[in-house]
Amino acid sequence: MPVQPNNVNICDERPIEVILWNHNIPTYRIEFGQAILDSTAVSSSKELLFRSPHSGEMLEISVIYYRAGYDEDEYTPAGIAARLQLERSTAIKCPSLLTHVAGSKKVQQELAMPGVLERFLPSEEAARIRETFMAMYPLDESDAGKRGRKIALDATTAGKYVLKPSLEGGGHNVYGSAIPEYLQSLPREEWQTYILMEKIEPSIDVYNSLITFRGLYSGPVVSELGVFGVCLWEEHGNREVKLRENSYAGFSFKTKAIGVDEMSVVKGIPERNATEARFPIPLAIEKSMQPHSLHERNETLLQTSKSIYEDLLPHCWRLNTCDSCLDNKHYACGWCPFSSACIPNPATLPLLSPLTNPRICPDTHQRERWELRAKGLGCNVSTRNFLSVVVAVVGTILLVGVLSGVGWVVRWVGRMWKGRDKGYWGKWGRGWGGWGRVVWWGRPGLKREAEGRGRDGRGLEERPLLRDWV
Repeated sequence: MPVQPNNVNICDERPIEVILWNHNIPTYRIEFGQAILDSTAVSSSKELLFRSPHSGEMLEISVIYYRAGYDEDEYTPAGIAARLQLERSTAIKCPSLLTHVAGSKKVQQELAMPGVLERFLPSEEAARIRETFMAMYPLDESDAGKRGRKIALDATTAGKYVLKPSLEGGGHNVYGSAIPEYLQSLPREEWQTYILMEKIEPSIDVYNSLITFRGLYSGPVVSELGVFGVCLWEEHGNREVKLRENSYAGFSFKTKAIGVDEMSVVKGIPERNATEARFPIPLAIEKSMQPHSLHERNETLLQTSKSIYEDLLPHCWRLNTCDSCLDNKHYACGWCPFSSACIPNPATLPLLSPLTNPRICPDTHQRERWELRAKGLGCNVSTRNFLSVVVAVVGTILLVGVLSGVGWVVRWVGRMWKGRDKGYWGKWGRGWGGWGRVVWWGRPGLKREAEGRGRDGRGLEERPLLRDWV
């Protein structure tokens, strides 16, 4: 899955990736451009080979799902070479280069021209499909282009149209009365890269309430129904195409306020008239909300942790590589290598987070958490590696301590065994030198408490230890 670096589209890319992994379909993210050239190769028989970031082995890739390569600034020399390398392989491309071009705004405009659609469909089918088209014009030097320019440069007529470049992702269009001024700001030779399309005028008697970034909006709304389809075909060298699959695959339904031009669920276009949904909390109520019991404090701590996690999520998840994830100085993130996910990790000891959070990584089987990478030790040290080293070091220290203790006991027993012919044995107790001194029990007739002399050279006082032995 070629992706863009640091992009919010990761929010809808990740669920697809996780679902595929859950069906035992390995899925790998890779940034569009030089990273593709560094990690892939095309074999002599045109298979696309990819070096696994986990095992390092070369894997054959069956499907390329492009989530990058739609913006012109991505086609640097490395970007062009990467796209060419992928296109040369036998892997299924979604979309292929030709399909990508076919979906551009300019091709859509050409298909709407009289007689073009009939080249590909029977006249009756073409007529039914043409009924769903809105008027589209080029902005070139053709007769249709001159008519389109006239409409676009007149503020009284431009209000019913939208100016579109051949770009993807939203946010590039120019609407209504803003079109004339925008076109005048561009060199005339660039006008032909745009098309002019008549706006769809929806019914305005539909009302709803929406939650936006700015708060709650209530009022007239407009919705957009998008239909998904699956089309799979096989191409042959003689330009023959064999259709393998062409079927319906679901839909999306988006709703926005009537006054909003853009339609973007992921980026979120706020309604200017939305009511701010945040209200100040009175001081008396805020004090009454302070936790008193242990349970309340734990619940407050849990909610605070969730809030921190949610704040970090959009900043971490958009990072696509381990280096960019862990080198991020502003946010506490960790790296899950199996799912190639940069996840929030605000723990005090980040590398030990899997001990307290079994779902820190996206892997639903909870195996990936032990491969977590964290700041400090970098991308080459996982939680599993770290714990293995700690256990090995602690185990070695304990083993040395146990062996030293056993050796000491063996030496002590040896000394006692050597003194058995003198008729006494050793016993632990408290003597003059403190704990651990051996107090000697004497044989019959022995009345000295200890052998040896004091520091002044005089003999120690002799008296029975317990009683006179008979």
